[in-house]
Amino acid sequence: MLWHVKQNRALQENVFVLNAVTESIPWVKNSERLLVTEVHPNYWRATARFGFMEKPDIPGVIKQACLLNSLNLDDVVYYVGHGTIVPSEDARGLAKLQEALYIAMERNSVHVSDFFRLPNDKVVLIGQRIAI
Repeated sequence: MLWHVKQNRALQENVFVLNAVTESIPWVKNSERLLVTEVHPNYWRATARFGFMEKPDIPGVIKQACLLNSLNLDDVVYYVGHGTIVPSEDARGLAKLQEALYIAMERNSVHVSDFFRLPNDKVVLIGQRIAI
């Protein structure tokens, strides 16, 4: 978010920062799933907990937060951090075969916006290249 503010010199009127945590238990009770804290007027920080067997539904969690905390988040834009794995240019990274295998596995994995069930027309990807 800091990068976004520096580049665009603007911040949304309402900011809801959500941290999705996968717990080491298979299921999390709905009553224990969401913790929302109003840090400042129009700025909230939340933690959503999911069990390792659950498929996170972030839009559902945001609807739950709106109901519990009388938030108005009608025009939601999801900012998602995304890393793209690339081979390192120096020889200090992984061995070439390991590097190629790891990059192929990452490329074929489920995209983060699909994993969290985010609507495609409301996602902004903020990415970086990660050399291995």
